[in-house]
Amino acid sequence: MREISLPAPGSTAARPRILVMGDVMLDRLIQGEAHRLSVEAPVPIVHQQSESQRAGGAANVAVNLAALGAQVILAGVVGRDREAGSLEEVVREGGVHRVHFVVRADLPTTMKTRIVAHRQQIARLDREAFHLLDADGLAALLAVLRQEIPRCRAVLVPDYGKGVVTPELWSALVELCAGEDVPLLVDPSPRAAATDYRGASLMKPNWTEALRAVLQTGEERPGVEEIGRRWVAASDGGAVLITRGEEGMSLFRPQQPTFHAPARRRDVFDVTGAGDTVLATMGWAMAAGLELEDATWLANLAGGLAVERFGTARIGRRELQRGLAPEGDLEDKLISRDKLEDFLAPHRRAGRRIVFTNGCFDILHPGHLRLLRRCAACGDVVVVGLNSDSSVRRLKGARRPVLSAGDRALVLAALAEVHAVVIFEEDTPAELIAQVLPDVLVKGGDYRPEDVVGRDLVEGRGGRLELIPLRAGISTSRLVEGMYPASATDDPESRSGGEN
Repeated sequence: MREISLPAPGSTAARPRILVMGDVMLDRLIQGEAHRLSVEAPVPIVHQQSESQRAGGAANVAVNLAALGAQVILAGVVGRDREAGSLEEVVREGGVHRVHFVVRADLPTTMKTRIVAHRQQIARLDREAFHLLDADGLAALLAVLRQEIPRCRAVLVPDYGKGVVTPELWSALVELCAGEDVPLLVDPSPRAAATDYRGASLMKPNWTEALRAVLQTGEERPGVEEIGRRWVAASDGGAVLITRGEEGMSLFRPQQPTFHAPARRRDVFDVTGAGDTVLATMGWAMAAGLELEDATWLANLAGGLAVERFGTARIGRRELQRGLAPEGDLEDKLISRDKLEDFLAPHRRAGRRIVFTNGCFDILHPGHLRLLRRCAACGDVVVVGLNSDSSVRRLKGARRPVLSAGDRALVLAALAEVHAVVIFEEDTPAELIAQVLPDVLVKGGDYRPEDVVGRDLVEGRGGRLELIPLRAGISTSRLVEGMYPASATDDPESRSGGEN
């Protein structure tokens, strides 16, 4: 793990003023369930359950920057319609400091509507037009640039090719940023050439875009080093960051060795908006004064966190700090209740068998290891429900737990057999089991099948209950009694799941 010191929270460096200018969009998400096909056409019928709106495109870059603590100014082009008002409301709620929208009465605000059933996107509706700037629109955006850039620490340009970033506007951006010594970062349009962004401090194409832009007709595909070299040559002295999916990211600069940031292994759930998160993190880090290598490492970390979430994601400073910590890999296994389905969904789609067990796991001992190893043998993904501190006190007495829930969770996460740890507050795991919907429910052999919480639900779905024989003479309660004999009277034996 690379050692990186983030600027102190609340400091000037941690709250840089950054301008985002580009193609702003409104993302609309419709979620529901689909259980049958329509008789009218071979398409699923979706029973809508919820609808939400989020920032997309350049607007998503802006709210990602705000989540990191930046003071953000957003500029773009919208229509004179209801969606423009919704987009402004969304970005202001997302923490964007100031909004400059040029209004075109003859064009709609770009909106992407995604229809999702069972966490799977089944259709997308695009409402858009190319916002080619007329003279008035160009003049309005140039006025924003002249007003805002002298007070900014960086300018970010997510170019989705909708027509906002014209050659005239780009030339003005380069001149103004160079004159104020302000870094200019661009996420290139998929249809642009590398030479279209001469003067940028940093260009951030993905691998497909990078290859398409510089590959010569009839040429065999070059390696990443050659592609990077060509982009640097086209950049007129700037840096180039190529995002490469599961291969991580590669940073290229004139007269300097290539810097590679390897990707950490993650379950990819949704790549929507991940590029926006990478650009925002890179821009924030550069504006905060971090070296390019450190900025690349942070951006790589943020992009990996973003793809594990459904829809556009906002990765904040706290998540970056956790990811940089030595125990970051362990904390990745600590899943909150509201993020549990995001964790489980890709495993369900891949057909993996989900195993669930629960308990206090107060002092980890050989009996626990035996239980968890049997869990791993029963399926592919092991989810452990962990009693909270208050829940343990109610079940075990005032002197328990010996270790806090956070410490107990980290110990469990350190085991290769465990893939996720979820803390629950209730006295029984019934609600958590209903949320996990495991294929296999594992408990200690001191339970009778009819007494196991969640058994009916699991077996009713075609799953099974596994009772694991206990190792005689070993339990946390007996260990605690041996250390603190006086605690025996207020530490009654209670069943919370296994040898705990």
